[in-house]
Amino acid sequence: SAVRNLDVIGTLEFQTQEARRRILYALATDDGDRQLEDIDRAREADAQVEMALRSEALQLSASAKTIAARALGHWRDYVMERDEVVALILEGRHSEAIARDTSNAETRFAAVRTDLTVLRQQLGASVDQAVETIHTNSIRSLIGLLCVVGLTQLLAIFGYRQLQKLAVIDELRAAKTAAEQASEAKARLDRKSTRLNSSHTDISRM
Repeated sequence: SAVRNLDVIGTLEFQTQEARRRILYALATDDGDRQLEDIDRAREADAQVEMALRSEALQLSASAKTIAARALGHWRDYVMERDEVVALILEGRHSEAIARDTSNAETRFAAVRTDLTVLRQQLGASVDQAVETIHTNSIRSLIGLLCVVGLTQLLAIFGYRQLQKLAVIDELRAAKTAAEQASEAKARLDRKSTRLNSSHTDISRM
């Protein structure tokens, strides 16, 4: 991933700086034992840089691979020149070692550092793009969720209103039924009253 690539580039930058720093230490001292220690540490860092630049851990685009390959080539050029400086140090030709490092090795190391800077910038842009994509997708997902929630609420309101209408209809039906029953009851009472009145009239005539 882009974040993993940035971690690898961070390690590369550290190891290249460590390799360079150890050679500068070796150039700054006349102590033979200290020089050997610094040279060994520089070579250990060399191996880490070489391995990282060729690592499968770097999942790069075509353009980034081109930059990484260029960085590896520049790094090998630097190491080749640096080894000449180391040979002069070990031969005790200290002044010549410093002069060669300043005129050649330093320039080649600067090329490596530039390559890694460009590579980091490109990978950083990839990370920014990935973050932007995640952000955009998150917004879309949120909008979709809000639409679903809104639609659910509308359906709930519609359903509630329909239930209210059904309840009113049931009440109206019940009221109508009660009114019809009351009307029928009144009609029966009227019929009974009519029959009673008729009976009273017949009795009076007798």
